[in-house]
Amino acid sequence: MFAVDHAFVDARLVAEFQGAVHIGEQPGEHASRLRLGRHPPARARNGDRGRQQRTHQEAERQRHARCGERLAATGSACTARHREAAAALIDSVEPLGFKPLVAEAHRLPMLTSLVLPESVLAQGEASVRGRLLERHGIEVGAGLGALAGKIWRVGLMGENARLNHVERLTTALREELRA
Repeated sequence: MFAVDHAFVDARLVAEFQGAVHIGEQPGEHASRLRLGRHPPARARNGDRGRQQRTHQEAERQRHARCGERLAATGSACTARHREAAAALIDSVEPLGFKPLVAEAHRLPMLTSLVLPESVLAQGEASVRGRLLERHGIEVGAGLGALAGKIWRVGLMGENARLNHVERLTTALREELRA
């Protein structure tokens, strides 16, 4: 890799140029045993045989695997919460005349598209959305393209995927549609 021999370097440079990472070492630690142009030893030479070197790619694969395990452990509860909130939203706004745009088998629980009822269209959908934002602090997305002025896009993502947020939107809609 490099033609320099017997040049001692900081462990960070070796890790950067050769992709080596020693588990548990701080940058600069054991720099005296590393030479530029040579691969670091497979095991630490300081008497601690428990430390193994890993390549950066291996460390990244292991990190991603741990993230995947955490997601699998919490993902099902999170997905269930999003589905529950989306179902509650549809159930609570149907009496107000809103209908889901997408068939149930194809819906995304994080984003619900609702066909606007005549009561919203009569007041002007942008006007109702504006009042929801001004009076209640609730932002609802408008339809785009051919669906502009015909649907609303309600996002139930992250912390907004909770039943209390669905109830808050439903209550605000009832107030604004009565006005």
